[in-house]
Amino acid sequence: MCNMSINKKRLLVLFFINILIGIHIILWYKFGYQRVGTFSLNGVVSLFGMGLLNSAAAFFIFVVLITAIFGRLFCGWGCHFAFFQECALKIFGKFGINPKIIHSNANIIQYVFLLKTLTAIYEFWLIYGPPQFHIGFGDTQVMTVDLPRSPVIIVLFVLFDAFLFIYLMGSRAFCRYVCPWAPLLAIFDNFSIWRIRKVNECKGCMSCAKSCTMGIRVHDEIAQYSAVVNANCIRCLACTNACPNGTLSYRWCLNVLVITSLCSSFAG
Repeated sequence: MCNMSINKKRLLVLFFINILIGIHIILWYKFGYQRVGTFSLNGVVSLFGMGLLNSAAAFFIFVVLITAIFGRLFCGWGCHFAFFQECALKIFGKFGINPKIIHSNANIIQYVFLLKTLTAIYEFWLIYGPPQFHIGFGDTQVMTVDLPRSPVIIVLFVLFDAFLFIYLMGSRAFCRYVCPWAPLLAIFDNFSIWRIRKVNECKGCMSCAKSCTMGIRVHDEIAQYSAVVNANCIRCLACTNACPNGTLSYRWCLNVLVITSLCSSFAG
């Protein structure tokens, strides 16, 4: 395990998370163990729309707190769908296919989906009035109504969002263009005090940027800020693993607001 690359370790962690999700689903629907419901970021609707602190709402609070301190670590190491995206990229690589990362304004789709979620909160207020906060960890099913139940639909969903989308738009395409939580977590990422930072001299090989699955120009940010300040950084640590000079490390650092402010002051 100690000699395993950081990319393999991340893939193993993501695989284990999917196993846990599978066990949770089996316990809920097969054996009737329904004390704790789903762990989903959709808990923001339960919390602020209905005032219900269930497992999903608690999970949402936990992810937000983690993001505010350690950055979008959840996106890199905790999102179940990240496993399928990374597997798709590896399978493409086995066949000599290297999808090019495409940057486009199409990421506005993320904001549309996020707006839909926030609208749901407002609709609850209109129908039921201001939320009356209460606790009920078993009040949400493991597979909520917005998720597909048919195995065929699930397979088609994975094939489209993990394989076809990556083939067309590059690695982590779902994260960069579709995921509604990305822009929300990016806000809290700005307050993070743990990020990729420069700890040794950079020799300009650009291995960091080439390895970044989110398409961040890591070398440029390191040169300008001595740290990665882009809110799309998911702390996957692929860049630290790729750097042959030990230039990068994931450790304590000033948050983005302070870093950019200081750089602007020195530049002025």
